[in-house]
Amino acid sequence: MYNCKQKSEGRWIEDLERGIMPKIDPYPWQTDTSIGDWYYNRDWKFRPVSWVIHMLVDNVSKNGNLLLNVVQRPDGSLDPEVERMLEQLAAWNAIHGEAIFGTRPWLVYGESAVKVKGGAFKEDFKYNANEIRFTTKGATLYAIALGWPDNGQLVVRSLARPVGENVNRITAVSLLGYKGKLKWQQTADALVVSLPAQKVSEFTAALKITGTGLKNIPFALPVSALTPDAQGNVKLGADDAELHGDQIKTEDHGGQSNIGFWDNGSEWVSWNMQCPQAGAFKLSASLASVTGESEFVIEVAGQQISGQAVPTAGWDQFKEVSLGRIEIKQPGEHLVKIRPKDAANWRAMNLRYLKLTKAE
Repeated sequence: MYNCKQKSEGRWIEDLERGIMPKIDPYPWQTDTSIGDWYYNRDWKFRPVSWVIHMLVDNVSKNGNLLLNVVQRPDGSLDPEVERMLEQLAAWNAIHGEAIFGTRPWLVYGESAVKVKGGAFKEDFKYNANEIRFTTKGATLYAIALGWPDNGQLVVRSLARPVGENVNRITAVSLLGYKGKLKWQQTADALVVSLPAQKVSEFTAALKITGTGLKNIPFALPVSALTPDAQGNVKLGADDAELHGDQIKTEDHGGQSNIGFWDNGSEWVSWNMQCPQAGAFKLSASLASVTGESEFVIEVAGQQISGQAVPTAGWDQFKEVSLGRIEIKQPGEHLVKIRPKDAANWRAMNLRYLKLTKAE
């Protein structure tokens, strides 16, 4: 098996060192990572087994494999915490292995509110029980929550049963590691499953689902609103943005994220912002543009403000541009949107952040 860190397009197995894919890749790939450093390093803390399990489930749901380095002492022995981790992983595999080994991805990899950027050296994400990952084996669908829900209910929105549609006719739902019968129901919004009082696992809750016409139903997860800091200012950063389009994405320049590859005039960016109080704000943006010809419009609280990037020395050279003043007349949640002013004549730019500074 030939592995390479370049894009494969099916020619080899793409390897992402300490990284993940953001979605299902049609070609096989793998992550190579470690529970600590690549060698025995006393200054490194070992990863918890929950991190290993969540990496494994996430990778498999996206057509990937996990190559895991288990750090040994110089004499080949293992630290007690490493032995304990392997015992926990083996116990988890004994129950949940059927949802992992020999499986294939489903139509979508899962349901996620955690923003992830694919690529190497991006593997530290705070998953929780609201994160769902799907795998399949034959006619069986597995839905794996990356944690045990505190309220004892597992909600799978992708498996809703829309009124009047002949899809998602679920006939049986069981929980891996539990021999009892589950209570479950399908609504127009979700498949809702009541879990047993006793946890099967601290790390996951894995449903085994059978039925006919199984199809993912698109839905929108609620997006948390960004709130002002102690001074009343709001910074809308690249990592917090909702990106609307197939090409636009975040990238890193100088150790900071920015919204780059933004050369499609039909694509746009938005944030949810919470304003506890009404008031006036000065609006600015951190931009990079080689041409300085990028004209855009910012929409917030029923107002539109036009702006234009200034020329910078390169795509990694950002300047903060003042864009004027806006008035937030109603406290509460507001959608902030930035879009090209003229899609046909749009020129590429990189955006690091928008900032609303409370006016004196």
